[in-house]
Amino acid sequence: MPYRMLIDGDLILYKAAHVAQNIYYGIWHSEEGFQQGDPPIAQYKRKGDAVNFADNDAGDEFVIELLIEPKEFNVAVHAVNNMMKSIAQTAHDGGLGASGDNVLYFTDSDGNFRKKLDAVVPYKGNRKKLPVPYWLEEVQSFLQDEFNCVEAVGEEADDALGRELTAVTSVGTGQKCVASLDKDLLTVPGIHLNWDKKTIFGVGEDQAMLNFYTQLLQGDTADNVIGIKGIGPVRAKQALSFNQFTEKRLHDVCCSRYLDYVDKNVEQLTTYDAKMTFARKWLNSNANLLWIRRTGREQWGRDQITLSY
Repeated sequence: MPYRMLIDGDLILYKAAHVAQNIYYGIWHSEEGFQQGDPPIAQYKRKGDAVNFADNDAGDEFVIELLIEPKEFNVAVHAVNNMMKSIAQTAHDGGLGASGDNVLYFTDSDGNFRKKLDAVVPYKGNRKKLPVPYWLEEVQSFLQDEFNCVEAVGEEADDALGRELTAVTSVGTGQKCVASLDKDLLTVPGIHLNWDKKTIFGVGEDQAMLNFYTQLLQGDTADNVIGIKGIGPVRAKQALSFNQFTEKRLHDVCCSRYLDYVDKNVEQLTTYDAKMTFARKWLNSNANLLWIRRTGREQWGRDQITLSY
């Protein structure tokens, strides 16, 4: 029975749009005035290199601007087609077949419930405000015209992918596989495909649970989910390595590590109750941000699932 591919459309969209442009930092003499369209006296791909150039010339003052130089739109189309072909070829080589009923999922452009949560620090608040990729809207329109696309209303594409992957499959409709490069989705059990590495692998319930609690300890700097300082993948794995583990034991280890860190490092909290309250809020905040939905509109909750509206 062929597999239905559940594809991370956000990755397809942004990777294709970014490939179809050059981004660089241009440098102009400030006394000449910066006018749109004036050629820069120098340009660098990294801002740090541009700043070093300006700092090393003490006699002049400079303006540094981030500029986008678009390539032909066909470059983006070519990138989309290559990624979709890689998904199909990896699936074929891995014996999954192809149902033809593949779906690309996209994050809601108008709302994301994680940004409305009472988080300890703002979700994705560390991301620099970079210009929207030049061809982004055109690439999205192309994808919508050429493929079966679904927008995840009020949530991220990961949530829709997680929910669809874990939904009960009707008899005779085939199996499902998530195609993504995102490590966050490895907290969801099921069949996963990585089209860059051209690999297919299964993630069981226990492994998915362990992946989630590993993330909970170390956090996710890309999304501004602040974990425990000093704990990376290696130390998280060591902390959660048991001969036999249960979710309660994983949860208890995380609670203990959070409380221990707060106790030793948050000096303004002087009572045990205050430290416990903050540690609990911090852990629950991170868990709600990291949890990938599997049923309805649930948020993470160890004792019970709570609904968000």
